[in-house]
Amino acid sequence: MGVMVAKARHQAKRLRCWAFPAHGKGGHRCPRLPKSAALLLSLSLGLLLVSLCYLNQRLSHVDVNYAPSRWIAPDLRTQRNSLIDLLREVDLLFTALNVEYFVFAGTALGVEREHDIIQHDTDVDVAIFKDQLHLLQQTRILPSAPERFALQIWGNHQNEGHLRDEAIALRLIDKQTGLYADVFLMDRSNPSRVKSAATSLALQGCYACPKSKRKRKQRWFNISTSIILPLRRCPTRLNITVSCVAQPEELLLYFYGPDWRIPKK
Repeated sequence: MGVMVAKARHQAKRLRCWAFPAHGKGGHRCPRLPKSAALLLSLSLGLLLVSLCYLNQRLSHVDVNYAPSRWIAPDLRTQRNSLIDLLREVDLLFTALNVEYFVFAGTALGVEREHDIIQHDTDVDVAIFKDQLHLLQQTRILPSAPERFALQIWGNHQNEGHLRDEAIALRLIDKQTGLYADVFLMDRSNPSRVKSAATSLALQGCYACPKSKRKRKQRWFNISTSIILPLRRCPTRLNITVSCVAQPEELLLYFYGPDWRIPKK
């Protein structure tokens, strides 16, 4: 027993010495950490870092004010079901209010390429036009299931408008998971172009979106009107038909580049 305790103390000293080496006068030379232990420790730290990055990516699309847990992301099945319900609710909401919308970014990619929600997608993206925003700002707007969903509308103080801005003017949140649908605001005042009403960090991954001159990390969305309009209905495998643009392939080429048809692993 004494031998085992002595060995354990010796190994603990090695690890402590490797992690916190002594410096300056009076410092002692640490015994070298065995290669196998060093490799194991490096692999463990690497796996921990990857896990934290993955968790951060998933939690970055969770509204912590509504999420059941600030630190635990919903499992993938729950996440998928939540996104499907959000997409269905978005379509019901805008159809009832006679507001034109179209699926955008990753949601448009899923509808066109897979007729589904993309695997591991973490939010729903759609867009509406700025000239119809007043239809959503005049009175309090309630989702079809207010006990399930929360709605934030820029410029509508009855719908937590102070939490939104001109770039992403609306957000529909699933209270059960904290996941949400972002609604981008588009300006079609120029008959030949449709562009985002403001620059946004959310457009940072857009392939052809021009960068903002003042805020280099933010981008504009600016595309030909003929690619967007007229809007049309698109079927999916989700028992939902959604509103999408006239030329979805051109939209995805603009947003994701020539490799948009190839799923990323």
